[in-house]
Formats: sequence, structure tokens, C-alpha cells
Amino acid sequence: MDFPALTQALDCLQLTVEGVDKRSVQTAYVGTVKGSALIVTAPKDDELLQPGVVVQAKMIFGRDVYTFGTRVTARHAAPSDLVVLAHPDKVVKHRVRRHRRVETRVAARVIRNDAVAAGYDATVVNVSIDGLQLSLRDTALMPGEHFKLALRLPTDGKTHAVLWNCVARNVRRKKDGVLVGAEFGARTDEAKVLLKDFIFEMATGTAF
Repeated sequence: MDFPALTQALDCLQLTVEGVDKRSVQTAYVGTVKGSALIVTAPKDDELLQPGVVVQAKMIFGRDVYTFGTRVTARHAAPSDLVVLAHPDKVVKHRVRRHRRVETRVAARVIRNDAVAAGYDATVVNVSIDGLQLSLRDTALMPGEHFKLALRLPTDGKTHAVLWNCVARNVRRKKDGVLVGAEFGARTDEAKVLLKDFIFEMATGTAF
């Protein structure tokens, strides 16, 4: 397929340099010269993306992951460090579920707003940029109830302690417990970036 017409900012764009032990770098999309080139920013202190280097690209746009091969054709240091990529001849599109929801198993702790106790053990079984689904042995959570979710989110080779504000939207009994569908409440920009990175890594099987 052709390179998609980008009417909004990319969520993620990752480049892997061929022959460099699977090392990947995250870039920011700047623009497209239609049918000719893609322009991205170079990561700080990067020395890999030099003219002539062949790279494999993966990006999340909307609800899809796109992959393609290309090469670096130029690099410009001013006015900012920009990398010019050859326009890809072939782009492969991968659908990542309707709401970019990815399967996972991350241990978490449900903390009810009115609870004095330490909370309930839970497992995040899938997650999207807007919400998640929890598996619990039992819970008193009701649809519409606000709660906090504490967990350690693995991404970028590190583990990050996060605390999310959530709202339960549905509670469904299963044989060995309950499933709770929830959406996120207010989050910091840092928390949103961490979640996007985590979803990208889970969806593509790679890390930045």
C-alpha cells in the first residue's frame, strides 16, 4: 500500500538500523515531501542515522501499525537536527484492534477512594490509550465508581511506578472472579507518554 496521508500527529515512529544488533531509535515525524521523502527529527546525541544507512521503520498512526523499509538520504544540523528518509516503495499495515487495545498481564493494585485498607490485587489483562480491563478474584467496584490503580509499568527497558485515576464502566462475572472494564480519568502528560510507549512496545514486539 502507499504511505498513509497523515492528517494528524503520529503517536510513535521508531527506526531500526540494519546490522546494529536490533538497536532502535525513536524519532518525531516532521513532514512528507509527497512521493519523494519523509522528514523526521534525529534523537539527541544519535550517530547512527547517517546518509546511506538502511533502516526499518515502525509507526503507530490512528488505530494501525505501519512497517516499511527505507534509507537515510540526508541529514541537516540546522535549524534543527533533521533526518531525510527516502519515500518508501512499500508499506505494510497492521490493524491493532479497534481501539489499539493490546493484551498484557501486569500486576496491579485497585485502591477504592473510600477504602482504608491497602486495596485489592488485580491483573491488567488488556489496555488501550483510553482504558483497560482488569481481572480480579472479587471486588465491590460498581459501574461509575472512581478508583485508583497502582502498578509498575515496564517500558523502554525500565520499570515505572504509576498511579492512574480510573472509572469503572462495566463489571462482568467470570468463572474464577470478575472482569472490570474501566476508562482513565485525569492523567499527567508523562503518564500518557509512558502508556503510549508501553502500547507501542506490546503491539510491535519492540522497544525504543
